[in-house]
Amino acid sequence: MYEMTVSIHSFTIWMLFAVIGTNVTMLMRARDIRSYTRGMRIFMPISVMTIFAVMFTGIVMMAAKHLEFTIENIVMILVSVAYMYVDLSRYSALKRADFHEEGVLQKYRREVFISFGLIFVIVGMMAVWMWQ
Repeated sequence: MYEMTVSIHSFTIWMLFAVIGTNVTMLMRARDIRSYTRGMRIFMPISVMTIFAVMFTGIVMMAAKHLEFTIENIVMILVSVAYMYVDLSRYSALKRADFHEEGVLQKYRREVFISFGLIFVIVGMMAVWMWQ
């Protein structure tokens, strides 16, 4: 059972990378802030469901190991919380953006690319650490 959960957890991690890549692609291809906001309102639940799928499979793996807290588990929990925080801050920045201001999409892009880069590096380092 544990081996099956590990493979499902690895699959959800790959899905998380795909979601991050899709978010970056949507942001790079956006021509105006209104169309991007409309697309994000549709895609944001997929992003949230993916991180919760990663967290759920991690919880199942912890339960299969009799709730054994190792340093890897604690770091993974912290990375998941950090990802949710950055995702929610990105969404709130989009929500409070002034659509009538000139250059608001470029300003938003700059902020979001930094957060995507940070999340991608953190999740990538965790993946390399766990898949070695």
